[in-house]
Amino acid sequence: MKKSKKWSLMLLCVLVGGFVVFSGCIFDSGGDDGDTSGGNENPTTVSLNDCYVQKGPFTSGSSVSIQELDDDFNPTGISYSTSTIDDFGSFTLSSTINTNYIEITSQGFYFDEVQGAISTSQITLRVITEVSNLSSININILTTLEKERVQYLITEQDKTFSEAKSIADEEILEIFKIPSDIISDISSFEKMDISKEGDSNAILLAISIILQGDNTVGELSELISKISQDIKEDGTLDNATYVSELDDNAANLDLTQIRENLEKRYQDLGLSISIPEFEDFVDSDGDGLIKKYDSEVSSPIGEINNTKPTFVWTESDYTNVTYKIEISLNSVFTDIVEQVSNLSQTTYTPSDFILSNDKHYFWRVAVVDENGVQGEWSEPGEFYVYFGDINLIYPLYDETISQTKPTFTWSAANLTEGTYKFELSSSDDYSTFIATLFHIWNETLFFQLLLRSLVSHG
Repeated sequence: MKKSKKWSLMLLCVLVGGFVVFSGCIFDSGGDDGDTSGGNENPTTVSLNDCYVQKGPFTSGSSVSIQELDDDFNPTGISYSTSTIDDFGSFTLSSTINTNYIEITSQGFYFDEVQGAISTSQITLRVITEVSNLSSININILTTLEKERVQYLITEQDKTFSEAKSIADEEILEIFKIPSDIISDISSFEKMDISKEGDSNAILLAISIILQGDNTVGELSELISKISQDIKEDGTLDNATYVSELDDNAANLDLTQIRENLEKRYQDLGLSISIPEFEDFVDSDGDGLIKKYDSEVSSPIGEINNTKPTFVWTESDYTNVTYKIEISLNSVFTDIVEQVSNLSQTTYTPSDFILSNDKHYFWRVAVVDENGVQGEWSEPGEFYVYFGDINLIYPLYDETISQTKPTFTWSAANLTEGTYKFELSSSDDYSTFIATLFHIWNETLFFQLLLRSLVSHG
């Protein structure tokens, strides 16, 4: 009878929990007549506050189910239900937990950051966690991705929960090209929040929109499930189809529009939110590096009048790197006129190489890490070297003059520094030269007969 009485009390709490937020739900967790496998000898009262379900934010009324797990991560049969209380995906819970682990699952509609609208169907996200010292927890796309891998590391490789979490977190971030030099500073997935500033939260938002891409909710759910199973045993994404889809999604995202979608959503909800810099953690250009670690060409761009310009590009956030620069006469870089490696600074001024007037050039930069591994080339910059037109002022071609020592005058070139070259000929095809003068500093010269002015930079 005692065992029957205990079961009735447990069932009562489950039923009551389906309609209220579990305050005062206490269980008999000990005794000689019950199975305590995977149980906690000292039941833990858990009060969860400021918890969120986020893909984009889940809408109000989304279901949240908390399930007790034994030490092999099998459900014990005891679960509790609640729901999100606003369109920000917020939920709370206060209850007594009898096991060391729980799984929290949420199903609901969410704000699709890519489309800028509420999803057309529901998605399920989940998280597993230790109960000890648990005060708040968030459910998101990363906690869902890591679940199977964490369980495998604990049950099959005898890792502790914290060890398994650390391994799985790092492996998943590497799949999305997050460099190892910042992974150590990233929060655990269940602590990330897309509505707050900081790299950790920006990474969550970036990965969320990469997985979303132009997928329907069903396609997104399938992709998450397949990736989760793919990485379960070895922590690497081996299926080339999934890798290609993630790369394509990242390259095709309209990051500016996504930010605007989120800003409008939060504004409509009456919330003042600082959206994290998620753009930094997306490989938009498909070069194998997230934007935060790309180098981008700055100058020269467009028309210039300098044959020895200083090339400037943005600094990579990678540490211990050098840069490589290429300058070409075409956009496919098959006609390279200058190539320099091992540059430690983000500027380069040619020493021996001089550009030519009236020519188009293309240039690009790549980051090279401390192991000599070169990243992808930056998007090329294009510029045109042009000194401007020289117009003869006096005397003009075919003009009859009465002076034997005229003052030759021409228009100024578009140069900040430079000199002129002067040619004087007795024939209009310049086959016979009377004089050739170099390094003329101004636009006038006393001489006679015919004139041709050419500009040189010296």
